[in-house]
Amino acid sequence: MGTEELIEQIDDLLDRVSAMESPKAEETGALGRFLRQRPRTMELLQEGERILREVEERFEKEEAVRSAQEGKGDDSLVDIGYMISTEMAAQGLADLAFIARGDLRACLQDLRTAGEEDPWRVASLMDRSQRRIRRGLISVESAICEFEGRDGPIRVWGDLDTSLETRRLYGELRREAKALDVEGDADDPTRCIEQIASRFSDLASHRLYPLLRIEDRQQIRRIYYRMRRWSQERSEESAEEGQRLWQDVVAFISLLGAVNQREELRQHDQALVERTLKRLFGGGGVAFLSESLLRELGALRGLDEELDELILHPDSHPLVRWQEPLERLRTTFLNRHQEALSPFG
Repeated sequence: MGTEELIEQIDDLLDRVSAMESPKAEETGALGRFLRQRPRTMELLQEGERILREVEERFEKEEAVRSAQEGKGDDSLVDIGYMISTEMAAQGLADLAFIARGDLRACLQDLRTAGEEDPWRVASLMDRSQRRIRRGLISVESAICEFEGRDGPIRVWGDLDTSLETRRLYGELRREAKALDVEGDADDPTRCIEQIASRFSDLASHRLYPLLRIEDRQQIRRIYYRMRRWSQERSEESAEEGQRLWQDVVAFISLLGAVNQREELRQHDQALVERTLKRLFGGGGVAFLSESLLRELGALRGLDEELDELILHPDSHPLVRWQEPLERLRTTFLNRHQEALSPFG
């Protein structure tokens, strides 16, 4: 199958996934309608896995052809070097499809075996599956276009604005929990628990809450109900239980930092970090942190604690302080990209 047909199939499947909607509210009717799409979600996972298998086979074949041509010995050193680099790129693309296919296969297995006794878990798995299909296919599609040296279709990450604001809210929550954990009373976590429970209650009424991923909403509700129940039932003997609960709350809030692993945020963050480094430290005149650039950098709030400090208090730090965290983040992005291209990364 040619790459043009593969890209057409990817485009068609992405359209079908986008046509499916997740429940935006915690009400039974919306959940029931969404759960009826479970068989359809499984079909889309199978279709995505099939397409990715064809991509993998197509570019493994590309690598084999390049290797055979290289072994003929008729070409110049320049041509041989080009074939070697192309062979490596083809293998990297095949590996990327292999990893994405494994991801979809795992989602399909989880969805097949999930029991109906926990409908919100099933809904969470469906929501995750649809997002993984989009992430895997868009990444592979982009890699195919790059391999062939052509412009890929413009994909608008529908989740980007939501993910940026989610990250900012989660980042604020982490900073507050960290400050409470440092300053709070280790023997009596009552104030800490009640303050964070209040923040969770505010989050549940925030306009962004219905747009959060189902899995996030599930976990937020569970930890919030634990905090509320403890506050209502606590006694002098419950201090130790409160300490354990507070440790769980801090650990859970720390895990919310996983929002930074979302594909739409990775692409956005890498581009913004690269652009900022070039503008501030790429040479070519006197660099300064303009108001417009600072507004752009506000989109990175919640990504990195050191960078958050610089964004929130830019006048308190010299320009040179920005270079180290930005360089560190760029290195992190590059390392993640290399890991994604190798199943052994």
